[in-house]
Amino acid sequence: MWTGRDASDRIIRYYSYLFTFPSHRTMIAAIAALSTTGCALTFALAWGAASILRGALYGLLGLAAPLLASDALAVLLFKDDPLLTPRRFTILSYASCIVYVAVALLSSLAVALTGGVDLLARGALFAIAVNTFLRHLIVPVFSTRGPWRNLAAAFMPPVFCLATVALLPFSNLRLLALGAVGVAIAAAGVRLLLWVLMRWRGPHERLRLIPLFRAFILAWAEELNGPLEDQITRVGEVRDLYVDSLVYRDAAGGCRAALIVPYIHPGPFRNVGSSALPQVIADRVSGKLGCEVLVSHGISTHERDLTRSGEVERVAEAITAGLLPDGVDVASPVVRAERNGAQASCQMFGGVALVTLT
Repeated sequence: MWTGRDASDRIIRYYSYLFTFPSHRTMIAAIAALSTTGCALTFALAWGAASILRGALYGLLGLAAPLLASDALAVLLFKDDPLLTPRRFTILSYASCIVYVAVALLSSLAVALTGGVDLLARGALFAIAVNTFLRHLIVPVFSTRGPWRNLAAAFMPPVFCLATVALLPFSNLRLLALGAVGVAIAAAGVRLLLWVLMRWRGPHERLRLIPLFRAFILAWAEELNGPLEDQITRVGEVRDLYVDSLVYRDAAGGCRAALIVPYIHPGPFRNVGSSALPQVIADRVSGKLGCEVLVSHGISTHERDLTRSGEVERVAEAITAGLLPDGVDVASPVVRAERNGAQASCQMFGGVALVTLT
């Protein structure tokens, strides 16, 4: 059984395995540096040390420039998009740059070992096809804009990079044509996959997978709750949910403390639905009674999440309006029990039993 401190330490340790991308400017600089040094090494391995300068120039003009130029154009197309911000487009290009450089280095090693000059171009075309697939998958899924802007943002970097492959020192135009066909096939394959995913609906035929996923990301990353709450509302239902309250008063009738137990689940996450319910109830009831208010977790699961955060205020208003001035004067001693780390306690207030489980 974990103690509270042990559980916190484990959670912190698990989060340390996660990573975040560098800042926007750092990634732009990294794209230029990786492209220049990576292509310089690639040319040196494939054609000797005399080609280092030519490789660095190709990396700057043939890889970094197309990636950053396509990002600049994409930012103009998506300047009002809540998810695909300039930094996130740069993240895509940063990841693409790593793929391009890694494949180029591996291909240049193959050229050095076998002497097949076309292997470098084949590797470049393969990397372009991979990045085409990824961009055509990521941009439409995360974008809230129209299909033409999505298509332009997904196609620009691969097309720009494909055009620069012609600058490589090889004469196999048939290979370049096949590479262009491969890029087109990769793009068509993604479109087919997205078409299938867009047609998928949940068991109640009221949810679609990609809009649901996009709404979740908007709520998680940008705290824009509306789209996800719209999705949840489609599968929600009208229920009567209950709230118990216990107010402790002094001899003069003033409030000493209050315990509120809603049988409404505080979820699902962030500020979506009823996630803020405990804090809102505590603030509203404390403001009315003028004492400390504790909001405990009632017996509920995510099936009892509110579908919209706007309903939280209505719940708080109903609780404050329903607090009764009358009460009882007699309370029993507290009875406690514990077994295998689980604890329970019970105390009677007149005919009302307060049972706590931990």
